[in-house]
Amino acid sequence: MSISETMPGQEVGVTDATGAHFGPATEAYYDNEKWAMTAARTHAQEILQNPDPQYRMREKGIPAFLKPSPAGHYVPALVTILHAIPMAREALLSRDYVLSDYGKSDEWWDGLPIESPQIFNLDPTIDELEREEIVFEFQRLMAFLDETERAYGSADVLVNIDGVRHVQTNDVEARLLQVWSESVTRAIPDYEMRTMFETAACKELNDRTIYALDLPVDNVPDSGPTLYDALDEAIWTGFKASDDEEIYLERVPEVLVIKARRSGGRGTGLGIKIPATWYPDRYLKESLATTKEMRLMKESVMNEISKIEHSQANLAKFQAHADAKLIDTAKLLGVAKAHFEKPPGNQIFQEPVQEGTSEAADSASGLLSYSEIAEQLQVVAERVSQKLKGRSILLD
Repeated sequence: MSISETMPGQEVGVTDATGAHFGPATEAYYDNEKWAMTAARTHAQEILQNPDPQYRMREKGIPAFLKPSPAGHYVPALVTILHAIPMAREALLSRDYVLSDYGKSDEWWDGLPIESPQIFNLDPTIDELEREEIVFEFQRLMAFLDETERAYGSADVLVNIDGVRHVQTNDVEARLLQVWSESVTRAIPDYEMRTMFETAACKELNDRTIYALDLPVDNVPDSGPTLYDALDEAIWTGFKASDDEEIYLERVPEVLVIKARRSGGRGTGLGIKIPATWYPDRYLKESLATTKEMRLMKESVMNEISKIEHSQANLAKFQAHADAKLIDTAKLLGVAKAHFEKPPGNQIFQEPVQEGTSEAADSASGLLSYSEIAEQLQVVAERVSQKLKGRSILLD
């Protein structure tokens, strides 16, 4: 049995005799305007039903995992991944700070906290144990993923610990690691692995610690960004290489947690290319001069690309005035050419000129037949097409 299978019983009867209440239907007809049913809670959380016990058994050679959360955060996946990294697993086990008894509950694996006796005591060590509950919960999960015979467990108890419970979904992963780091530092001040997940970022005098690097990614099919492209954007976005401001990572942790997500829109996948080996050197202070030069070159190339794209857009679309609709240049030239290819007889085209002017005197020599105009339009259309192809090659 699990908590998702143990649904609360229904109440029967009247709980407040002073107000309206539901009861047995005693009338043959009820006016729809005088009663209605509505949801009691608009923020109800989905309950994921567990499969039958025989399907919850861990298969030999298959690692256990933590099931996804209905809340939409990635803590279960994060903890499962960290357990698979030997150094991260060892850090979260915190072997120098353990309990003699971690409690017991038949439903803990499914997200029900282990209830410990509430002792009213002035002994400060009691409060200390409550504050560091996140350390003990991580220890339980590491041990569970090591030895469990179940196919999966739950991280719900972990995310409902004080200090993490009310954090917004987008920030849960970073906050979780921050609370663990603060807690294990209080518990073991000289613990060498307490900074296992801490990235120290510097921006002149404004330093901050990052526990999970948020990485928004634009999904571009077949030509998506690399991890370096995405990290460059995340770390240096909003800052030009020509600026005097220095932005770098003072310290990169042994385990760098990166939460890559789609920057907008719907779809599947991220389209980001992950290299087999990643080198963080370019983001460190020692590489500032090199990366500054690299970023200046990149900015120059991006400016050139922007100019080409602007020129390409002007060639591809025609707009008579600011409020006019954009018209495809190729289609416009095609329609104009078709018009001049089908005139009756051998008509000529001449712009009207004012009599008595030099233009009028020269007009006779400037007459064009419809066929000649059609030929010139064909030449213009070919030139536009060639220029568009040339700009497309440059962009590729």
